[in-house]
Amino acid sequence: MLSDNGINPESDIQWREFPADLLPIALKRGEVQAIADADPTAGLIQQRSNGELVEIASNLSGDYANLSCCTMGVRASLWAKDPATVAALTNAIHDAAVHVATNPDDAAEVFAPYTPKVPVADLAAMLRSHTHGHHPDRDALRREVVKITSDLKRASIIRQSTDPQKLANRVVVDVTG
Repeated sequence: MLSDNGINPESDIQWREFPADLLPIALKRGEVQAIADADPTAGLIQQRSNGELVEIASNLSGDYANLSCCTMGVRASLWAKDPATVAALTNAIHDAAVHVATNPDDAAEVFAPYTPKVPVADLAAMLRSHTHGHHPDRDALRREVVKITSDLKRASIIRQSTDPQKLANRVVVDVTG
C-alpha cells in the first residue's frame, strides 16, 4: 500500500521496533509518527487514542478488504506422505474460522486468557470486523495469491524474479481431492 502511494518502504521510511505495550508511549513522545501492528494491539491503541490516531490502511481496506489475510502452509513432504492429516488440519482450521465468524462473543471468551489486558467485549468487536468468514480455495485462492504476491514484488518484499502465477500454482493445493 505504501508503494501504491509513491512511498518506498525500504528507503522512505525508518522502521523501528518497539514492544507492543510501548507503542502508545512512543507515539505520545513523538518517537514514531505511525505504527504498524496487528489486532488486538493496533485496534486497542487506536481505540484508546481518543480520536488522535487514524487508520491509514489495513488488511480490511482497499483491495485487501476482499482478500484472505491468512493462509495455512504445510511442508510438501507432509502433503505427499499424509494428505489425510493435511485435509483434517485444514478442515479443523476452517471450522474454527467459521465458528469465530458466527460466534465472535464465544471466540473472544476463548481467546481472552491470551490477552488478559483486553476486555472480552473489545476482542469480540475486533473479531466482528475481521474476515473470518472468507474462505477461498482452489482457483479463487490462487487468484488471491497472485494478487498479493504481485503487490509484494512491487514493494520489493519478494524477489523480482518470483513468478506470482507459478508460485500460486505451486502453493495452493486442493486438499479435498
